[in-house]
Amino acid sequence: MVSDAGSSTLPRHDATVVVADVSGFTALAETLDPEPVTELINRCLAALEDVVMAYGGTVEQYVGDSVLAVFGLGETGTGGAHRAVTTALAMCTAVRELADAQGRPTALDLHVGIATGPVITGSIGDASGRSTGVMGETVRMAERLEAACEAGGILVCPNTAAATGPSPPERSMAGPGPPAPSSARASAARRRCCSPTSAVSLRSTTPCRPSV
Repeated sequence: MVSDAGSSTLPRHDATVVVADVSGFTALAETLDPEPVTELINRCLAALEDVVMAYGGTVEQYVGDSVLAVFGLGETGTGGAHRAVTTALAMCTAVRELADAQGRPTALDLHVGIATGPVITGSIGDASGRSTGVMGETVRMAERLEAACEAGGILVCPNTAAATGPSPPERSMAGPGPPAPSSARASAARRRCCSPTSAVSLRSTTPCRPSV
């Protein structure tokens, strides 16, 4: 693992991190054989990756039945945050459609946490198992928001809400929307404490499909 002391020399960039966890597989495993459950998990994760790629994001890692994706890494402006929110909405739709196609409309659901802020990029692990990834408080915040989110919901931190405006879902589907927040407002948002209690909840019931 990269130590805190060593991480100070690694590159830092602003980015928006999306953590999406699919729920419902444990209950399905109690009624289905392992093979069809595993196949459904793989199909679900593949569908989520397709959505991420359609909006210009990068899947950094899979952990169990969750996906960690990054948007806007190395970019300027708020485009990455907008695409991350739109991706989260499209992910929820993709999971519901997959569950409907399996004849189990209530079997699967999604929990999504989104955080915007600085991330550290670099190698993780030792020489025997080193990989490249992102880390830092922004990643941990997205993970905490996902853990605090109810099934079918999306929680975004105040930084993401400030970057996308007062109504991220509607704006993300309609287009880029009004101008980005002023530098003073953005700076104030960055100083705010991003915690689950200060997060903004977005509706995930409105269908949203990627343009491919």
